Amino acid sequence: RFDDHNSDYLDCQVAGRSIRIAQNRARQGELGVTGCCVWDAAVVLARYLEWAEELRSGSNSEVQGVQAVQDAVHGRKCLELGAGCGLAGLAAAALGGLV
Repeated sequence: RFDDHNSDYLDCQVAGRSIRIAQNRARQGELGVTGCCVWDAAVVLARYLEWAEELRSGSNSEVQGVQAVQDAVHGRKCLELGAGCGLAGLAAAALGGLV
């Protein structure tokens, strides 16, 4: 797990790059406030994109999943529509996506 749900920062590694995202835990429970912290779904998506890129580049010896290879973002246009503080978009950029 990336996030302990108590920290004001989320630190993670994506594609060998360090990413630190500030979170505003104080506003987390407010109605309509969705961009104050990193969502668990963004963490899962970032890891999935990293795995798909490993399959695409052939650096992973596991059985290659066709759908995962098609989901790799390297060299492709990407648009993040929102998943908290932007981890999914930052991960896509770190993996060579055109964000």
